[in-house]
Amino acid sequence: MASKYTEDELNKCSKKVLISLFLAMQEQMEQLNRNMELLTEQVAIANQKRFGRSSEKTGNRWSAFHERMF
Repeated sequence: MASKYTEDELNKCSKKVLISLFLAMQEQMEQLNRNMELLTEQVAIANQKRFGRSSEKTGNRWSAFHERMF
């Protein structure tokens, strides 16, 4: 995990160091956003598979129910 800087430590840093820190953080944020988008998509797909309509399952249940009733 990256070190956590205090306000005083950041005030003592040169502009060059601050820019490099900012660019590194920017890259980390982009990567985190990409990961979050992928995870969100994976959860949506998993939910669709788990809770979505399945014509085979629903059709078989309905057929068995219909046969018992009539």
